[in-house]
Amino acid sequence: MIRIFIFVLLCFIGCATHTENTRQQSMHGFVQKPNIQWTHTKAQILNDTQKAQKVNLLGKCYYLEDGEVCTKILATFEKECDAGIGLSCGMLAIASHDARGVSRDPQKTLLYVRHGCYFDDKLSCMYMRQYYIRANKTKEADRILKAVTKQCTQGGVFECLLLSLVYENDEAFAEQKAHIIPYRKMACDKDFAIACAYLDSKELDKKTYEHYQEQACNLGMLAACDAKRESVDLNARTQHARLYRIW
Repeated sequence: MIRIFIFVLLCFIGCATHTENTRQQSMHGFVQKPNIQWTHTKAQILNDTQKAQKVNLLGKCYYLEDGEVCTKILATFEKECDAGIGLSCGMLAIASHDARGVSRDPQKTLLYVRHGCYFDDKLSCMYMRQYYIRANKTKEADRILKAVTKQCTQGGVFECLLLSLVYENDEAFAEQKAHIIPYRKMACDKDFAIACAYLDSKELDKKTYEHYQEQACNLGMLAACDAKRESVDLNARTQHARLYRIW
C-alpha cells in the first residue's frame, strides 16, 4: 500500500551553483523567497531508474510494520534533502502529509514541497500546484502544469506518470484521459511499482491486469501481491494500491 512519489538527485556547492540556481529560479519562478541555504546547492537530475528506486523505497513506509525501517528511510531522505536532492524533499513532504514515520506537520510539509520544487522536482511542484489552486492562484498553478506537461512530451516518464494521476482525478481533463494507460505503461516499464499497480482500469482484461499487478509485486509492492492473489483466487479486481493518493 503505497503512495505515489519520486525523486531528483542533486549535487553541491559554490558560486557557480548559486548563479545556476538563480537562473533556474528566473526560468521557473515557482518558489518565491527561497531559503538562502538552498541557493548554495546545485540540482542533479536523476535518471528514470534512480527515480523509480526512490519512489519504491518510500512505499516501504506504507506497508511494512517495522517502524524502524521507515525511520531509517526518512533519515536518509532528510540528509539528501538538506544536500539539495529535490525528490527526497518531495518524499519527506508525502511522509509528513500522511504522518508516515513522522508526525503530521502542515508547515513542514509545505517547506519540503517548496524546497523540492525549488530544485525542479516535479512531484514537489505538483504539490505546490495544489496549494496554488486552493489559494486561487490559477496562473501559477497553470504554469506548473504546463512545465510538467512539456517535460512529459520530451520523454519524462515520471512527469507523464504524474499527469496520469491528474487526468484520472480531474474531469476538466476529460480529453486527456486516453493518455492515462499509455503513460502508466511507460512508467511501469521503467520499474515504477506504483505505475504498474495503478494499471487496474477495467479497460484492461483480467490477464493484463494480473500481469501488471504481478510486475508491481515483483518490484516490492505488497499491495499489488494481494491484488494479484485475489484476482486469481477470488476473481475479484481490487485496488489495494490506491489506499494512499497524492492528488
